[in-house]
Amino acid sequence: MKAIFAVDSNGGIGKDGTLPWPKNKDDFAWFKQHTLGKTVVMGRKTWDDPAFPKPLPNRTNIVVTSKPIDIPGVITVQSIEDPAIPADAVVIGGAQLIQSFINRIDTVYVTRFSSDYQCDTFIDTETLLDNFTFNECTIKADLAFETWLRCNNT
Repeated sequence: MKAIFAVDSNGGIGKDGTLPWPKNKDDFAWFKQHTLGKTVVMGRKTWDDPAFPKPLPNRTNIVVTSKPIDIPGVITVQSIEDPAIPADAVVIGGAQLIQSFINRIDTVYVTRFSSDYQCDTFIDTETLLDNFTFNECTIKADLAFETWLRCNNT
């Protein structure tokens, strides 16, 4: 299983229920590269983001929620243990859902924005990445695209 998320300079991932930074074509391409044709798993708050395309095209969309979503092509599950979630899925958010899948994730893709976007939602990247080893990084303008792999000793 994999996870993908973006953070600002303070580990912020959201503000007022949506992404705080302006749309960025490089970040969009990175996200698309790692999710297109795959199953993406998200929490209800990520699904409810007003800027979020519903469903994400060319992907199997799974939403972990207690309230069913009646949209063709969207699978709702009430538990992260649901067998509908495949082992090769990509967890796309939010922070709590990523944390709950942490023991099943083997690769983390992180976009790091260099600015502070005054977020109100954060991911604890230090704790999250304690179980992972830095693998590679590509820099484009004010973004860093990082890949982290699960440590062999965990």
